[in-house]
Amino acid sequence: MGDQERNPGAAAAAKEAAVPAEAPAAASRISAAEVEHVARLARLELSPEEKVRFTTQLNAILEAVDKLKALDTAQVEPTAYAVPMQNVFRPDQVRPSWPREKILQNAPEPQDGYFRVPRIMEEE
Repeated sequence: MGDQERNPGAAAAAKEAAVPAEAPAAASRISAAEVEHVARLARLELSPEEKVRFTTQLNAILEAVDKLKALDTAQVEPTAYAVPMQNVFRPDQVRPSWPREKILQNAPEPQDGYFRVPRIMEEE
């Protein structure tokens, strides 16, 4: 099964990769259409220049990851950090808090002891 059969967007990606203005490299792995799709999901409006720039940047990141994949790490112990880390937080201590009334006294619309804020999510 070819790439285009497994990935319906592969044909569109291959077509866009042939356009020099939008293709950062011959081995483009992320197309401008995919950048547009992710931007739409994130509700971002991108200019044509931003689409080209982000496509180029994301492909550069993937190329860097490919270089890292080529390294032999069989003898390297897996770690979460490159250097030893220690917790720098203080121990939790129970102590009195400010009175709720004092905190809410300057709130524009306190409601039932909480801050009332405008809705930011759209109704669906």
